[in-house]
Amino acid sequence: GQGTQVLNIDWGVFVFTPSITPDPNAGAITPLPQVLPTSFTNLPKLDPKGAEVTTQIISKTFMKATYTGNHMDSFGGVAYGYDNPDTTTKETLNLNTLFPGGNLVFQLDGTGLTQVGFEVMDSNGKVFKANITNIAVTGQKYKVALSQLLEAIDPTKVTQISFVFTGQGTQVLNIDWGVFVFTP
Repeated sequence: GQGTQVLNIDWGVFVFTPSITPDPNAGAITPLPQVLPTSFTNLPKLDPKGAEVTTQIISKTFMKATYTGNHMDSFGGVAYGYDNPDTTTKETLNLNTLFPGGNLVFQLDGTGLTQVGFEVMDSNGKVFKANITNIAVTGQKYKVALSQLLEAIDPTKVTQISFVFTGQGTQVLNIDWGVFVFTP
């Protein structure tokens, strides 16, 4: 018949990437263990579909990542890696032990973007993916419940946490979540 109609379907397992919105009641920032962030891109900046990511550690808890993508298919990001490639053992973080309150809390702001990808990888190569949305020019806190990660990864064996930029143009993300390796 006429008019707007809605059909809800609960059938099967669909590929789903959750959105994480700002939470003014997130509580205190839960700092990561000390890390020297690295950057990555899909292709070098000189490639027509390439990108560049530069990072600047501003303090022990605050950093800036600047992404420039040449094409709508470009991507890059910032990774906080905890596995030491110089050893045969795969070092990991146990997020349940590090964050007994059950949440990751960080603060973001930026320009040229309203969302950024968020990924957590475990030692088996499994990845939890989400979109951090409604990023504004002034800092807002975001909260990720560790229980959300259980659907995709083992939160007791985390090797890397990343923020992922996509698309064409320049995007700047300020991240308040360290403890970063910082030399004044």
